[in-house]
Amino acid sequence: MAYEIFFQTLLISLSLMGAPNKLKPITVVDAPLTLDRGAAKRIFISGFAGKVQVSSQSKSMQVSIHATRYIEVDDPNSDNADALRQIAIKTGVVEESFEIKVQLPPQRSGWNQWAQGKHVPQVKLEISAPDGIPLDIYWTRGDVDVESWHGSVSVTNQSGDLNLSDITGDVTVKTMFGGAKFENIRGNVNIENFSSHLNLASINGRVKLRTFSGETVLKKIKGNLNINSQKGAVTTQSTDGAMEIQTGLAAIKILEHQGSIRGHSEAGAIEAKIMGAVDAKLNSVSGPLSIAVPSKSQANVSMTTAKGDLVAPKVLERKRSPLGKVVRGNLSGSEQGVLRLTSDSGDLSLKVH
Repeated sequence: MAYEIFFQTLLISLSLMGAPNKLKPITVVDAPLTLDRGAAKRIFISGFAGKVQVSSQSKSMQVSIHATRYIEVDDPNSDNADALRQIAIKTGVVEESFEIKVQLPPQRSGWNQWAQGKHVPQVKLEISAPDGIPLDIYWTRGDVDVESWHGSVSVTNQSGDLNLSDITGDVTVKTMFGGAKFENIRGNVNIENFSSHLNLASINGRVKLRTFSGETVLKKIKGNLNINSQKGAVTTQSTDGAMEIQTGLAAIKILEHQGSIRGHSEAGAIEAKIMGAVDAKLNSVSGPLSIAVPSKSQANVSMTTAKGDLVAPKVLERKRSPLGKVVRGNLSGSEQGVLRLTSDSGDLSLKVH
């Protein structure tokens, strides 16, 4: 069932990408709404297509909503423009949730037409609300922006660009196509991604990333990292915390890392530059492993590859064994550490910087 839903949403997204280019826009601006949040303990926002912008107004207990409906059609005078009036924007407190829902019309014929990418009505929501409570957004297609929010943020999005900045609270994101930017997050970050391009910077908290494809860049992360990528290249810079890596074909490049590293690669290359004490254990099937450690390190080193090549400082002992090529020994610095690299057929490299 999960695979059926995935492929249905994939077909919808691809059909929407193929919509005609020479269309004429029709726009309707709704009257602003201002509602009391009441006793709601979370804010829930959902919709099909358009844009969502959420910002905080900490000094008020009211939620302000500005909605703009828009559609692009071949003929502005056609009945297709009526689709704007068929969109229902429902608001109110349901149990402990303040809900803002953009609902499509119940007629199956209208839904089928939009799902095929013809004259898709969209809504832009500009919302300012009191923060300090969880924010949940389910938006099928379109951009989502959340800024300066105190409280956890959860976003589920099929396609579009996500921009989450200045968040104090845990962040959870599930996305498929598009791009995502996370900046200045003080909380744990959990991301499940299909092929979006991801950029994370200035994160103070644990980061857990699971991605299939799409490039990922992580900078200035202070907290443990768990990275699992099948095909999408991952680059990290200025990270501080325990790091765990799983990669299939993806190349993983780690720059200026402080903390332990544990990882496994099938065929993807793992390259790491360690800045502090060395505590690294990596293995691969065929992917090359390349590590650079500080000159002050006296790490105990063991490197073994059955069929690959070995590059290591001359201070280490080289020999052959039934396991293949082996390098062992201690580096010539003064700071203790441990380095273990093993591979079936991948090349292994150790350098001192």
